Parts: sequence; structure tokens; C-alpha cells
Amino acid sequence: MNRILKLFLISAAVSSFLTFPLHAQSSVSETSGEEGQILHNYEAGDIRFSEDTLFSHHGERHYITAATGMFVPTVVLSLWNRYASGSGWAKVDYARNFNRIKNGTVKWEWDTDWYWTNFVLHPYQGQLSYSAFRTANFSQFESILAATFGSFVWETMCENNTPSLNDMVYTSLGAWPMGEMLHRLSFEADEAWGPLRFLITPMRIWNEGITGDRPYGTHGNIKELSFYTGFGAANGVNDAADYEKADEVYPLFASLGLNVVYGDSFYHDSNDPFSAFNLSIGGSLGKGCGEGYRALEKDLMHNLYIFSDGWVLSRSVAESDGRDTTVGLIFDYDFLWHSFMNFSTLAPGFAVKQRFTGEKAKVEWELHLDAVVLGTHDVWYYRRGIIDSDRIYKAYNYSVGGEAVAAVRYKFHDGPAFVLNDHFYAFYDFKDAKHEVEPGVSVFNYLRGEVTFPVSEEIDLGAENILYSAYSVFDEYPDIASLMYSAGFFVRYNLK
Repeated sequence: MNRILKLFLISAAVSSFLTFPLHAQSSVSETSGEEGQILHNYEAGDIRFSEDTLFSHHGERHYITAATGMFVPTVVLSLWNRYASGSGWAKVDYARNFNRIKNGTVKWEWDTDWYWTNFVLHPYQGQLSYSAFRTANFSQFESILAATFGSFVWETMCENNTPSLNDMVYTSLGAWPMGEMLHRLSFEADEAWGPLRFLITPMRIWNEGITGDRPYGTHGNIKELSFYTGFGAANGVNDAADYEKADEVYPLFASLGLNVVYGDSFYHDSNDPFSAFNLSIGGSLGKGCGEGYRALEKDLMHNLYIFSDGWVLSRSVAESDGRDTTVGLIFDYDFLWHSFMNFSTLAPGFAVKQRFTGEKAKVEWELHLDAVVLGTHDVWYYRRGIIDSDRIYKAYNYSVGGEAVAAVRYKFHDGPAFVLNDHFYAFYDFKDAKHEVEPGVSVFNYLRGEVTFPVSEEIDLGAENILYSAYSVFDEYPDIASLMYSAGFFVRYNLK
């Protein structure tokens, strides 16, 4: 632990040194807010932030507030699980765990926890540590280190379970896109309705409550913001040799979702990660298909998803009248937890985005080619109880591989819009100690198409179609082919 703490402090010092000239030139004026606090919230495109990088920060760092804030969620969650919920895994012997760290005898494994916990709640827990530093005026790089250190402390000191490798990755690296997107959206909330910033980034309560100071950032960056509500139905089939073909019908479900376009991803020249990003989050709930490893799973259909991408480094190239082109490094964080399938990715890569604007319509297209640092994909044999196992939450493989994203949007000015968005994945499912199914290869595709018709400036009516197809090859079990089709209608409310 001492080595990790030293590394964190040294890295923070290096980051401060690297960015000192920028900050010396970027002293900003301060204005008082309605609550008497100092506001550091500037208009989008402010020159003070134009040269930001992964190592940039603005204003005075609050070291003690950030360091203590990093441990507040850890302590609260640990005490709650230990004393309020009485969870056995939280009743730890702190001295024994610390000695394991000191003696270098900590053993790590790939865990079997609930899907939502591992790949959404852990990134969210990590972003709390990330936000503790980010909202205390630290850089993105320093905040990533804080999330990594906080994850290490949680895994090695706050659980009786064997420390988890997958949690370490998703709580640290996954905290970066989630934490930075929420951090930037909290500045937009400052302008819309101040208290909303605390719901978006709860650690601002800690930092602002202690220091009376707000972090530095910009507002006015949201280009599109919309909510949608709708309904639909789906039908899927799984086909494996030696097993009866399994049809699954989801007759009716209701859906809610949120879409955010932050910054102009098609005309963007920046070294500042996530200064332009797209975020789509939502879910569905409805009648189950009658299949599953639990009664609730059989009766209730669920679908929760997060699709996001943000520029890490981008360059605007080949500009001309009516055409914008941007290329660079991008980071995709995907998560989908559906009754029929699930998958998740942390995937950095290369992308190109181009926009053509004409007299009657606008066309936007993009292509991402990513390397999946760590991903997951469902295993039908577990998910449908074909293989007996008391590890009922472990319905997925851990994977590495590649991801390709292709999307096109054709929108008439003040008219209908057509969208196709395709995510293709190729995974190698690697072996871990708690897998009964030997590793294999999975290729799968998630294609979504929609058409919308405006009925007013604020409201669109639309229809969507989703086609999911997958093929998985295993060493000791029959290969599996899966196909699901979903269709629905929705109303979209355009707030911006």
C-alpha cells in the first residue's frame, strides 16, 4: 500500500509540474453565485480551457478535502454492508487484510457477482473516488489514479472475498468515462437547476460543503438533449446442437431513455478527453418469456443499457463548405443487460466522424475500430439453467477482443430523420477458475434502426427496430446461434 500511495503522490506532483505553465496563463476571474459561493462556470468555448489535456487542472487543488472525500463512499458502503445489512463478506478482519497487502500474499481472481453490480455499480463506485478529486480541481489523470487507489483499498481491505481482477479494471478504468461525463454534465446542471448537480455528481456535496468552492468547468456544451418513452415487443431464439431450439417471446414492454450529445463530435480539435461525447442510457420492463433460472426472471422482462463514446484526442481535418471531418482516439463504454442477452465493453480505439450539410438535409456518419480491454458476453448454458450451478449470477464469460461501431444519420431540416447504428463484437472468452464452460470465441452484432417524424419543435414520433445476432463456439459444449428481433414505437421529447 505504501508503494501505491507513493506512486499516487509522485504522479500528482509530476502532473502539477507538466501543467504549471498552462495554469499560470489560465487564471480566471471569479463571480459570486446566489448562494454566496464562488462560481467557476464559464461559457462553452472559453479560451481558458482550449488547451486542456489529460493532465490539466484549473484553480487551487483541495488536497485534504479530495483525499478524505475519496474514502467517504468506501467507509459508508463498508459500514452499511457490515452493520446495517449484515453481509458476511463485509465483516472483515482489517489487520489480517492489511498484513496480506504488506506481505504481498494477496491473491486475485475473476469473480462471479451479479451482472449489474460488476459492470455498472462498480464503475459508478469508482467515479465517486474520481469525482472526489475532479471536483476538488484535480486533473483527469490524477482523478483516475484516485479511482484506482480507491478500488485497490476496497478490494483488499473491505471484503472477505478474494479481491477481484474484473472489479479492479471496471472500478478504475470504467470510472474514467463515467466520472468525466457526469462531471461535465454537472456544470450544465449549474445553469439549469443548481441542486441537480448534486444528483449528477454527489461528491460535489462533500467538496463544496467543506470548501465553499465550486470546481472549474464550462457550460453550454450540450448540443442535443432528449428523453423518450415508448413500448414494444421482441422475439428471440437460441439454437444449440443436442438441445431443443429455444424460442423466447416478450409480448409487451415499456421503455424509457435519455440521449445526450455533448460538444460537436464531427467538428472537434482537442487534446481534452471527453470534451465531446455521446451518451445513451435507458431501459425497458415488461412481461417475461417464461424462461430463466428464477421465477422473477421467467415472469419479468428487463433491459438496461448504456452506450457511450467520447473523444480522447481528436483532430479536425479536410474541412470545406458543408463538410466537417474529425479523426482521432476514442473511448467506447457499452453495457447491455437484457433478458435475452448481455454484454459490456471498455474499449479504446480509433474513429472517424464526418458530417455533410446541404440545403435540404444533413448526413452524419462515423466508424470506430476498438480494442476491448475487458468485456463480457452471456453464456446461454448458464443463463437458462442448462448447466446446474449454484453460481447463478455468473451467466457470462470474461472476454478480450475487438469492437467496430458504424453509424449513419440522415436528417431533413425540419423533417423526418433516419438512423442506423451498428455495434459488432468479436471476443475470445478466456478461462477462469470458476467457469464450467471452457473458453471459446463469440461474434455478435447489435443493430438498431429508427425513423422519427417531428410533430412540433419539441416532440417527435418514432419507430425503432433492433436486430441482435450471435454465434458462440465452445471447446466442450455445442456451439450456439442466437437471434433476436425487437420492434417498438416511441415519443421523443427534445429539450435541446
